[in-house]
Amino acid sequence: MKPTMASLQAELKAIKRELAAMTKKRDEALAIRDASIRFYDETKENHERLRSHLRPVLAYFGQQRIGDAVRADFQALVTFCERTGR
Repeated sequence: MKPTMASLQAELKAIKRELAAMTKKRDEALAIRDASIRFYDETKENHERLRSHLRPVLAYFGQQRIGDAVRADFQALVTFCERTGR
């Protein structure tokens, strides 16, 4: 059966709706990606700021005798401060 003008117009309308839906999904995915990148960058900056504040405190306490009750936490903080750019 040969397509009619009406059937072609209906098909074109359906294609446009599908394209609009796909474009909306793409835009949503890009927005999520951009938000994830911003979150990663902010987290990285916050971690580096935290490290810079912790380093002198840990250096001071590192010269003191660290009790058994806090040794594991102290070492975890030291390890955290030794990491960079992660």
